[in-house]
Amino acid sequence: MTLKTYAMKKTLLVLFVLSAVIACKKPEACFDASTTSPKLGQPVSFTDCSQKAEHYHWDFGDNTSSTETSPSHTYEVPGAYTVTLKVDNKKKKKEHSITQSITVAAPTKAEITGTWENYKSVDADGDETTIDPPIDWTFRSDDTLTIENDILSFEWSVSADASIDLGSFQIFSTFAIVKFYDDEMVIREKEPFFGAMVADNYYRKK
Repeated sequence: MTLKTYAMKKTLLVLFVLSAVIACKKPEACFDASTTSPKLGQPVSFTDCSQKAEHYHWDFGDNTSSTETSPSHTYEVPGAYTVTLKVDNKKKKKEHSITQSITVAAPTKAEITGTWENYKSVDADGDETTIDPPIDWTFRSDDTLTIENDILSFEWSVSADASIDLGSFQIFSTFAIVKFYDDEMVIREKEPFFGAMVADNYYRKK
């Protein structure tokens, strides 16, 4: 064997070992969130920066998930959430995960106080109804609610999970704010016993 042939075989062996090491290297999960303190109903974009990842599994901490590389997610209930990204390699023999905390605050009574116009509703089937002309709802800090020209006096409040007490309106339904972002509020009407969605009512701040 000549010196040249020996050197070539040695080089090939080194390259083979290096390629095997690289192929077996554990994937490393990494992502960035567009915000860690979104407002209720504000989309959060998650941008992947993982290394040597072949498959992705996102757990958003609210019983929803995704297998997209860089998904977007919207939280409809206030609270603290732990987002987990788990990645693995092509043969799923090696995996790595990373977490990030997301905190969504409920709107306060002071933030809700004011006049909002109810301009549309969307039912559970996704059918949209435009309200023309819009109906004005004025939430007042003195525990009154004005709907158009009718004034009804009752206690109203917002809980930590954004449930909103609309007094006598809760006899047949319950209500929760699922969006309070970008001068828009969405109040979801739900059945009182099973919690099934009846409709989402959309309001614009005036």
